[in-house]
Amino acid sequence: MHHQANNTVESLADFLRIIKERKKIEEKELSQDTKEKSFFYRGQSNYSWTIKPSIFRKPELHEKEEYITTESMLRLESEFSRERTLFEKLVKMQHFGIPTRLLDVTTSPLTALFFACQEHISDHQLQTDGMVFIWHLPFRDFPDTPTVVVKSHLSRLRKEEKDELKSVLKKYFGSIDNEFLDIKNGTLCSLIREKVIVKLTSFANQDIYLPKIILGGLNQVNIVRPTWNNTRITAQQGWFMILGFEEIIEKLNERTIYQKIRIPASCKENILKELDYIGVNHLTLFPDLHGMSQYIKNRF
Repeated sequence: MHHQANNTVESLADFLRIIKERKKIEEKELSQDTKEKSFFYRGQSNYSWTIKPSIFRKPELHEKEEYITTESMLRLESEFSRERTLFEKLVKMQHFGIPTRLLDVTTSPLTALFFACQEHISDHQLQTDGMVFIWHLPFRDFPDTPTVVVKSHLSRLRKEEKDELKSVLKKYFGSIDNEFLDIKNGTLCSLIREKVIVKLTSFANQDIYLPKIILGGLNQVNIVRPTWNNTRITAQQGWFMILGFEEIIEKLNERTIYQKIRIPASCKENILKELDYIGVNHLTLFPDLHGMSQYIKNRF
């Protein structure tokens, strides 16, 4: 159930009032629903931006996704020695600003509010309003969940191979938009022989999970609980959405959003001060030298 209610807040107190109302709804729904759900938040400094992972923001980036991912891992192999899965490597790339198919979200509404209140100047040299997006979704995925593994390895397919994969799925199922694809035994035997399917499953080493992976749908969003082996992710209570095909972006922006909260540009500075009073600032959300540097610059 997606409410798509929109609100505007001008202070931290206004924001917390809405969050408190959401929590009451969550508690009521949990008592009626067997699915475990949680609220996830994302703050953007410009209210008009589409919710879109960085790799999808420019066509030339998306077209070169395979090159960006592979080159990053090959050139900086030692940087990824601790990461067990490709998803965890994508998280690290995202951390350092390399474009990926991941979208940062958080279970902390205050973290999202902090990011929504960052300064952003429009093309017309005007301050822009910010936005906090809220999702209320079941969470069940981890870096080694089969569907997450396969979606991560989409980043290792060239653009023409991704297009071929879409064509193959349309050939067998008529559409890539179905949330659940009905696989018959005969269909499955033919499907797993398709060249692009062989390559994707060999990359992901997920051959035995193929029916479950396809049934789960590559055209859905997964909420993934990452390994908190990074101080920033831990401090920000970070989770990630991972997308399959880019067609999911419309669903991400319209059909899954629970609520939007707009922050007027004129209120951003004061809300950031209020957040600082309760210990939410660059220093606590970025517990490293970069965060300390930014905190000092902002304060003095």
